[in-house]
Amino acid sequence: MALQEKDIQEVVELGEKRRGRIMGIVGEQLDIDFVISTGDNFYDNGLTGIDDTAFDDSFTNIYTSPTLQKQWYNGKNSNFILNW
Repeated sequence: MALQEKDIQEVVELGEKRRGRIMGIVGEQLDIDFVISTGDNFYDNGLTGIDDTAFDDSFTNIYTSPTLQKQWYNGKNSNFILNW
């Protein structure tokens, strides 16, 4: 039985939410002042604008822990710099 696209998306979302919860726990234990993000949050085509729901789906709704409601510093990587 082949996985459907919606099934794959559900698995990805569960993994992202788990990562967000773990980051919140670690942030609480370390009493963080800020977060440095070096990962890719916006696949496959980036964001289309300030109202793109991909931001909420892969960021706002993932990193919900009160501990993570700090200043975020986002780095750039090759996926943002290079046009493949």
